[in-house]
Amino acid sequence: MELRHYITALWRRKWIVLAVAAIALGVTAVGQRRITPLYTSTAVIRLALSQSLTQNSQIYTYNTQLMNTFVALAVSRTVLRELAEQLDMERLPAIEVSVVPNTELINITATSPSPQNAQLTSNALARLLIEKNSQLFSGDGVLPSSILLEQVEEARKELEKARRQYAALAAITPTATGQPSSVTDQLTTTNALVQEKQRTYEVLLREYEEAQLRESLAQGIVTLVEEAPLPRIPSQPRTSLNYTIALLAGLFGGVMLAFVIENIDTRLYSANLIKSLAPQLPLIASLPRSNRKNLLRFTDSTSAYKEAIRMLAAHIQLGGQKTKQGVFMFVGGEPGQGASLALAHLGSALAEQGRNVVIVDGNGRNPSMHSFFGLSNEKGLADIASGNADVKDVIQQTGQENLSIIALGSRSSMPFFIRDASAGTLVKQLRQKFDYVLVDAPPLNFADMASIAPFADEIYMVARCGHIKRDSLKSAGGFLSRFTDKRLGLIINESGARTFLS
Repeated sequence: MELRHYITALWRRKWIVLAVAAIALGVTAVGQRRITPLYTSTAVIRLALSQSLTQNSQIYTYNTQLMNTFVALAVSRTVLRELAEQLDMERLPAIEVSVVPNTELINITATSPSPQNAQLTSNALARLLIEKNSQLFSGDGVLPSSILLEQVEEARKELEKARRQYAALAAITPTATGQPSSVTDQLTTTNALVQEKQRTYEVLLREYEEAQLRESLAQGIVTLVEEAPLPRIPSQPRTSLNYTIALLAGLFGGVMLAFVIENIDTRLYSANLIKSLAPQLPLIASLPRSNRKNLLRFTDSTSAYKEAIRMLAAHIQLGGQKTKQGVFMFVGGEPGQGASLALAHLGSALAEQGRNVVIVDGNGRNPSMHSFFGLSNEKGLADIASGNADVKDVIQQTGQENLSIIALGSRSSMPFFIRDASAGTLVKQLRQKFDYVLVDAPPLNFADMASIAPFADEIYMVARCGHIKRDSLKSAGGFLSRFTDKRLGLIINESGARTFLS
């Protein structure tokens, strides 16, 4: 199937797509009303990190660990319990603490049905974290710098002791040459010990200074960057997003449903497809779609439908019997094809062109000719068939010159031609009196039609785009092809363009 066929199918089923989308939006609207709105407020704090000129992987790892530790401590039970006591709340709003990627910023977000509670909670937790910064990291334990300070003091004492020993040995050792080698070795050993104690002291002192720096960074650098505002619009439900998702889902579901229905629908929407499925019937005319007002107006009409009917009338006169007379039967491929209305318009068009026309309502399933022209249905064809009336008694004049009708009459049971041997005489009388006898027959899926067909010269089947079913069209075409002595034709109703073929 080509793309244009998909587009045509979607346009044909557009109301299904729109209906499903509307239902999805309606369900979403109901759900929105049932959901309690939640308000979110966010405070922003800054946790300054180590910014040494000699950044390395260890410092980067430490900074990452520091941020993650702070976030974990911020939502710990101890902190939240103290926050609840400060705010005098039995149940705190939902709280989320997160790091803004690639920054020193931390978001403190509170969500609550009350916008005031959301704002109050975020700001209170931010201030509490600033106040409790030192305690959060150290708790009641001993700081690493305190331990290192003790080790530095001990190393300093050992270094001083070693220096005193070395000074004492140097003082009692003779300066003259030729001193014993044992004294010289002892002095050298003591000097090496002093150097070792010096290096130990410097290492511990450096570690102590770094520990102090880390502790200072962790204790005195939490600041409030932005207070939490009072939220005006609920954060949940996310109305715009929910409606957008519902609309997209509805449209998608509608498109899928439209294609499913299109796949199982056996009605034919294309005039070309109708023509291809009834090759036994030459295409006589394609009638455009028209509104009801124009369809019920038989004279003085300039609608496209009426003009197409006038062209059909001219075609019949040019291509019909040599005597310019005949009995024409219109039949629908199935009910609802518009055959009766097309026949009424054809009779009016032939009368306009000076032909003497009678329309015979032989559609016992749905007699309608009398109603089209505002006439009585008390007597008609059924009364002639039953012997209760003569032809001259049932012919009614319409308001249009040269146009008469014979209604179905009081008896609606069919088929009456089979029960009346004088049917041939009736048709002969009508041929003598009128130029054209137009017979409205029941749809082809009723057996009544077969009792009328033998008396017609030409049989035209009407198929309505968007209504005729595939199986009905194939069956009708096959059935009509049996009438080899009749001139057959196909009229496509509610087609796009007007087409006339001989």
